[in-house]
Parts: sequence; C-alpha cells; structure tokens
Amino acid sequence: MPFTASHAAAVLPLVRRDGAGRGPLVASALVAGSFAPDVPYFAASAAGGLFVHGQVTHTPWGTVLVD
Repeated sequence: MPFTASHAAAVLPLVRRDGAGRGPLVASALVAGSFAPDVPYFAASAAGGLFVHGQVTHTPWGTVLVD
C-alpha cells in the first residue's frame, strides 16, 4: 500500500495552481476523498477491533456474499 499522503498526488492535477477547481471540483474534497479508503485502517490501528469485517470481506466467499 502506498504512503497515504501520496494519494493526493493522483487528484492534485485536477486542481489549478491558483487553488480554483476545474468546474465544480473542490481541492479539499478531492484530497479528503483520496484519503477515505485508508481511514478504516487508521481507525483500526488507533482502536483495535473496528475493522474486523475486513477479515470476511477480503475472502473469495466474502466477495460473493457481502459485495
């Protein structure tokens, strides 16, 4: 898994240098959205037991039954 802060590098080209978005895009929302997939992993490291469902969903049966 890449360093979480590097996720912002994927969305920053969508924002102009003056900070204005292209169209309805908001820079802070793009960055927050790029960090969102890693939030459960940080929560699990801060307070154990929060991301237990990942043990089920990341299996072949979990993919078929849960997703």
